[in-house]
Amino acid sequence: MFETTLSLLWLLAPAICAAIAWWFWVRNRTATSPGWRSRAFIFGLVSAPVNAILLVFEYFGCTSTTAPRPRKSMTFGNIGVVLCIAAFAGASAGEGDGRAQIFLSISAAVGFFLWIPIGIL
Repeated sequence: MFETTLSLLWLLAPAICAAIAWWFWVRNRTATSPGWRSRAFIFGLVSAPVNAILLVFEYFGCTSTTAPRPRKSMTFGNIGVVLCIAAFAGASAGEGDGRAQIFLSISAAVGFFLWIPIGIL
């Protein structure tokens, strides 16, 4: 029971942190300026939820069955890692609410662990 709850929390952590980052960003829109840093932060805010959605498609097998399972997983993993890098770059280079940047960075860092094959899950 505890392991299942912990695994579910680990799978949902990037999406939860991205949602919290969105919430902080929407609440404090005065912190953004119309420059490139604001666009970088918005790009990071978009990349983190797309990474979580990609994980759901890969995890539940909502893709076509034309390619073998390991091949699809490798492709999704490569795209997911690039999205995590984009989210982290948006959080570090972007200009926004400090709390939103922290949660976006946490979402990107935890998102890496979903795609890198280590012994956590």
